[in-house]
Amino acid sequence: MKRRTLLGAVISWPAVGAAALCSVTLDGHRLQATDAGLRLRDARGRVLRDYPGRNLAGTRHGRASALLALPHRRSLLAAWPALHEWWEIPLDPEAPPIFDGYVHDHRMGEAIASPGYLGVRRIPFDAPAPTPAFAPPGRAWVAAVDGGDVLVVHLDVRRTVARLPASGARLAESRLCGDRWRVPVDGGTLTLDARRWTPVAESVSDTRGACDEPGLDAAPVISVCVDPGR
Repeated sequence: MKRRTLLGAVISWPAVGAAALCSVTLDGHRLQATDAGLRLRDARGRVLRDYPGRNLAGTRHGRASALLALPHRRSLLAAWPALHEWWEIPLDPEAPPIFDGYVHDHRMGEAIASPGYLGVRRIPFDAPAPTPAFAPPGRAWVAAVDGGDVLVVHLDVRRTVARLPASGARLAESRLCGDRWRVPVDGGTLTLDARRWTPVAESVSDTRGACDEPGLDAAPVISVCVDPGR
């Protein structure tokens, strides 16, 4: 297993290529990708739940491309390119119920809720779901690269809230300094307002200023299920 430690994330991937499976652990839970989907175990190794790798309608099937542990949310995240979805799995026994219908249905009480604890909060995409690459501690969003753009996905509202042109973006090397997100791109650094998702002009002295860097223990773990170097 290869591992690489980068600011804001610990990234690991199997050394044996596409056939290898990946896993992440959090709060005594271990989530592992399997050929059929996901398997969640407790600290004693007992199986808590199996998650088939299919979308809500059952029309798409596939394997997870990456798993993340998000300690600040007490949840696990799985990316599914073929399903066009990310899944967030809450580990908090007090997690609120999950609704998979439309917002109107939720508010009118017309949708059927499933339990939040160990449930699946689905985040849909219009195309194959990208692999998460940056998950800042304490924030409700996760970023990914999609072609020449950066996608910002808000986990609470379960949708993409920004698509930002950023050729050559290296999200794993980016830094979140308060509400300024500095992303290395082709030809330099792109600084973004992490509230409005708009570019911010900075001088060289600004970009070299002090920045609150999360400690390694707080950094979310991103386990890539296929070695990106192959």
